[in-house]
Amino acid sequence: MLGFKIIRVVGVSMTPTYSEGDYIVVAKWPFMKTLKGDAVVVNHPSYGVIVKRVREIIKPQSLLLQGDNPQSVSSEQMGLVDKHALIGKVIAVFKK
Repeated sequence: MLGFKIIRVVGVSMTPTYSEGDYIVVAKWPFMKTLKGDAVVVNHPSYGVIVKRVREIIKPQSLLLQGDNPQSVSSEQMGLVDKHALIGKVIAVFKK
């Protein structure tokens, strides 16, 4: 994806930052950097399309992600995610 995408939040893994039913605006451009602490949307091989926060960047091509809610799937359960799975970075939210 290049440009913008609007995604509806499903689940509570990013509560209190994003709640179920909120809409997030996701952007991806070639020059956009992904940084530690960014909220991102990825297409995870086991969990599908998910919203998480970048906990660490491991080497240049792998992300370690985490949810904002302690009840979220752990970083260890998700494992490393390849940057090619990145759909985009959250740039705005519309609360329900």
